[in-house]
Amino acid sequence: MKKKTNKRQMRARHPERNRQRFGIFLFWLSLVALLAFVCRFAYVAVVGSVDSKNLAAYRASQYARKTALQAKRGSIVDRNGQAIAEDASTYTIYAIIDQNYTQNGKKLYVSDKAKTRRCLPNICRFLRPRSWLT
Repeated sequence: MKKKTNKRQMRARHPERNRQRFGIFLFWLSLVALLAFVCRFAYVAVVGSVDSKNLAAYRASQYARKTALQAKRGSIVDRNGQAIAEDASTYTIYAIIDQNYTQNGKKLYVSDKAKTRRCLPNICRFLRPRSWLT
């Protein structure tokens, strides 16, 4: 006598159908994961911040450093050992007289030329009044 099989048993006996359903499930799962990744990437690219941290400022703090390198050069000497050229510090002092040089309504230019002419030599003894301050 032959046993009767119901539909549930028939489905269990067809592994091809199970593989197909599992493949469809994996396809949709990977598609949703990819879509979530793309949405997150687009959000970060548009907004420019992650976890309330500004990415541009973070990148700048990671890669940009501001340091002063002190160069020490050797002296150039003649055959007798006398220095011909030595390393020396130089400074530049200038006074802005252009009246368009302002920032937030604050004057950043010389307004009293006579006072500036008197003060500059006191600041640097080696500087004498120049004709450009007239």
